[in-house]
Amino acid sequence: MTLALEDIRVVDLSRIWAGPYGTKLLADMGAEIVKIEALDRLDPHRGAVRPQAGTGNYPDGEPGDDPWNRNGWFNSLHQNKYGITLDLSHPQGKDVFRELIAMSDVVIENFRRGVLDKLGFTYEELKKIRPDIVVVSMPAFGNTGV
Repeated sequence: MTLALEDIRVVDLSRIWAGPYGTKLLADMGAEIVKIEALDRLDPHRGAVRPQAGTGNYPDGEPGDDPWNRNGWFNSLHQNKYGITLDLSHPQGKDVFRELIAMSDVVIENFRRGVLDKLGFTYEELKKIRPDIVVVSMPAFGNTGV
């Protein structure tokens, strides 16, 4: 069965609810999602680095040896996605990001206002890499908030 978004690739820079849930829906409709995380700032849905047993977010209530890959919240929001860690403040990380943008259709991010701009990835710069790129920016407090 052909899915509606089968030929679409989405770069997912989002965290917390709206972005991950939105990209999950796109993945469910066939889009290829590439979730990017920084090693020093993993998605909070992965859970605590040293979680308490019995929290209910882990199979059998046990975090196990690799709790960051076992959290129920994370796995429910990020199924059907590819994932990479990338340091967008490092020149090599920026180069890899540019390559990924060149072969993608959509970028979804929910950083606070100005984060991508400070990294050198304004909408105008992304359009230079991929002229038909669609960028969805949804900061939690809007473009004029915190």
